[in-house]
Amino acid sequence: MTLCQCPVTAAAEISDRYPIRTGAGIHADGYALRSGRGALRCFTWNQPGHISPMTVRPVVKRTARAVLLDGDDLILIKRTKPGVDPYWVTPGGGVEPEDSTVVHALHREVYEELGAKITDVVPCFVDTVEHIGDDGGATGVKVQHFFVCRLESMDPSLRHGPEVDEPAGEYEIVRVPFTRVGIASVHLVPLSLRHYLDGNIEGVRAMHAPDLG
Repeated sequence: MTLCQCPVTAAAEISDRYPIRTGAGIHADGYALRSGRGALRCFTWNQPGHISPMTVRPVVKRTARAVLLDGDDLILIKRTKPGVDPYWVTPGGGVEPEDSTVVHALHREVYEELGAKITDVVPCFVDTVEHIGDDGGATGVKVQHFFVCRLESMDPSLRHGPEVDEPAGEYEIVRVPFTRVGIASVHLVPLSLRHYLDGNIEGVRAMHAPDLG
């Protein structure tokens, strides 16, 4: 396995997969994980389709996020912080000890951030990134569970929780067309989700097909 590190700057955690070259000069698929604290790590495959053995990394944080559809629109939150370019995220947040399941956390977070209720919740995507501790080092991984769901109702006046009571910047509810052009029109993070949606819009819509079972 080849492991490389170099400094980068990123506004939010993103991940991207791209071709890289190993120390032996052989091309292989690689996976880059970036964090706002400036670390970039590239894990490479020894052979196509075969990942080099790695130490199992502990899951230190889990989040639940909604790919929330309302008709032909995708509902997002535009995040604006001083000194940082705006970026867009899906509604959701961390799984808390009092949450009985990840889906329970999803419903709670969507209600807190949007004042919304959701229905037709279907798992669609998982993103795993390094979790960076206070000392700047990796402490394990963060697993983000994404669920495609439909909006049942929304009343922004019911929003509550730390994002509303003690906001770090602005949280603006926005709608973008659930099309490739619509998704490309905003800086959606993580990048892995943007790539997934760009390649699977039809499949995501099919998750709500009446004959799915």
